[in-house]
Amino acid sequence: MSLTRGLLLSLIIANLLGGFAAYMATELSLINTPYGARIVAWGAFGLITLVSASLIAGLWWVRKRSLRNVKEQLEQLDTRKKIGMIMVDSSDELSELVSSLNNYLTGINAETVRKNRRYKELELQADVAETERRHVEAVIFSITEAVIVTDRYDELLLANCAAERLFDFAQEPWYRRPVSEVIKNREFLELLRGACRGDSPRVERELEYEDRVSGRILTLRITLSSVLSSHGENLGVVAVINDYTNEKEISRMKDEFISLVSHEFKTPLASIRAYAEMISDGEVENEKVRCSFGEIIQKESVRLNRLIDNILDISRIESGTQVIRPDNVNVSHIGREVVQAMNSVALDKRITIRVDTSEEVCAEVDSDMIHHAVTNLVGNAVKYSPAESTVTLNVYAGSADTVVIEVGDEGPGIAADMQSRIFEKFYRADEHRQLAQGSGLGLHLVKQIVESLHQGEIRLSSSPGRGSTFTIILPVHQSREVAEETEPALVVGNQI
Repeated sequence: MSLTRGLLLSLIIANLLGGFAAYMATELSLINTPYGARIVAWGAFGLITLVSASLIAGLWWVRKRSLRNVKEQLEQLDTRKKIGMIMVDSSDELSELVSSLNNYLTGINAETVRKNRRYKELELQADVAETERRHVEAVIFSITEAVIVTDRYDELLLANCAAERLFDFAQEPWYRRPVSEVIKNREFLELLRGACRGDSPRVERELEYEDRVSGRILTLRITLSSVLSSHGENLGVVAVINDYTNEKEISRMKDEFISLVSHEFKTPLASIRAYAEMISDGEVENEKVRCSFGEIIQKESVRLNRLIDNILDISRIESGTQVIRPDNVNVSHIGREVVQAMNSVALDKRITIRVDTSEEVCAEVDSDMIHHAVTNLVGNAVKYSPAESTVTLNVYAGSADTVVIEVGDEGPGIAADMQSRIFEKFYRADEHRQLAQGSGLGLHLVKQIVESLHQGEIRLSSSPGRGSTFTIILPVHQSREVAEETEPALVVGNQI
């Protein structure tokens, strides 16, 4: 029997005895009981009441001590943020309650340990997932193609730097925003929505897109892939956008190059073949006419050989395989040599070449390449100048250790809107086509020789009807390293 139960039972018995004693004292007082007997009865009643009060006080103190013990242990557990057992005496009235509480706490502790273990596992998985996510983002942000990822609600989840530049939203907060608020291109948005609806798990499309920054029309190749769950549910779309505008332009230029080269080859070859067949078939009996045909064949052969040389030179320069051998060369002497070689052609057209190379200037250049460039400029000036006109060639020292070569003519000039394209490969102004034959490679080759090989500069000053002046500015000292003496093999078809 526990202490509390014993005290309660004793209290009940004492109260019954006290009540009985009080009752007997009252009855005795009614039948003239002596005063001493009544004093004894009431004394017994008082004693019983005192004992009862003492028992109640003792019971209250014991209970309070037990509760205080439990409270202190709970406060200690709370301070240490732990779940533990509460210790009480087995004879304590609260032992059964504490035992049940301990059982409950034991279950809570086991559940907490299990959940802590699970939490650590989830935390580790989250760290691994975060690491993998960062790796994926690093890969996506490092590729040159634009990448855009959306969820099932058409919200933007990921966009790399290339996508930000392409669609011009680098300065906007885009994460978790509807993609239609960030990207304004309607056709691209329709492709995203179609992929999100699951029309096809993988879609490839070509799209013409106007760049809002540069105004260029870009050709985009878009690959859209749906992200599917294990149950086949569409979770979002990954779009990879490849800007292949330059590749398309290069392909177009290659096709145009083949067409132009074929045409340029075809014209002299047709003349050579026609006159050669006439001579071989004996259709020309006049010796003077036969010699004339031979001169035409020779002239067209030289033209064809010059065209091939120009193509090969341009190919070597653009591919980086052209070997130059800079030396301290008298540029003034190169100018005089060019004029001397071109005088016969100029005299045939009654054109005067006036040369001013009185100042002897030297520079570290490749003599053959500069000779070729100046010959092309003087040849063009003679070709497009009218009869009885003058072509000028000036060579002098410029400022900041440079050599300047100027070639001027009194020809038809070049319109302002055509001057930006005059150095392009195979480009010829329409009005120039009627004045003289040409391939459109000469000025492009001059630009490559001056700028790519010698780090110089070429300028054009021209007005329609007032002639043109081409100016070459060359540094006196070359800063680039001299190429190796052995020239690598050249595959023309792959280089141009």
